[in-house]
Amino acid sequence: MFHSPFVFRDIYNVLMKKLFCFAFLFFSVFAYAGYPEGFQAFNEGDYETAFKEYSIEAENGNSYAQADLGDMYYHGVGVDQDYEKALKWFELAAKQSHSRAQYNLGVLHENGFGTKQDMTKALYWWCLASGQGHYGADFNLAMAYYNGKGVPKDLEIAAHKFKKIAIVGIPGAQYRLGLMNLNGDGIPKNLSEAKKWLYQAYKNMDPDLAEKAFALLEKNNLLDNTIKLF
Repeated sequence: MFHSPFVFRDIYNVLMKKLFCFAFLFFSVFAYAGYPEGFQAFNEGDYETAFKEYSIEAENGNSYAQADLGDMYYHGVGVDQDYEKALKWFELAAKQSHSRAQYNLGVLHENGFGTKQDMTKALYWWCLASGQGHYGADFNLAMAYYNGKGVPKDLEIAAHKFKKIAIVGIPGAQYRLGLMNLNGDGIPKNLSEAKKWLYQAYKNMDPDLAEKAFALLEKNNLLDNTIKLF
């Protein structure tokens, strides 16, 4: 399915800009003493300091530091890439209900990075993250039902999950939902809905996705005004 906690460029564009605007202020008040310094150092590209601060706070049980340390090990940012250490820190943070760590832990189990491949565990962690509103987990669960991976294939459930996050502006889900409306996969065929969601996906910042959405619109003659968006 997906091989990186940061493959969702569309999700990143929607959420992370807001996160970085508010996270430093939030954690300055609520997190352990050294976490804000590590967070700021990471954003400034000082990975050595970030790693040092994150490590101290992670050992002290700070789930945010544990999750960020896991990210550094996963991507090899400031440290040698090490999936087993990433797994360790994601798991500690995930058990403290850190939704991003839960999502990332699911990715590791799905792909067998640092651990034995286990789709059941991947789905377990994604369900927990989804319950906390993590859009990446929602998307992966939708894809699991769409492809029948780890669960029985169910296009109706997949369409429902795609729509849940398409509505809040996730282009990948908008594209899939448009495609399903276009083909009548799991839902009644609806060209008006297909056009609406494909246009939404087309307008996102991902060039590859925009190109695919435009190609579908063009191929199915949905670029004219005969089908209204609403």
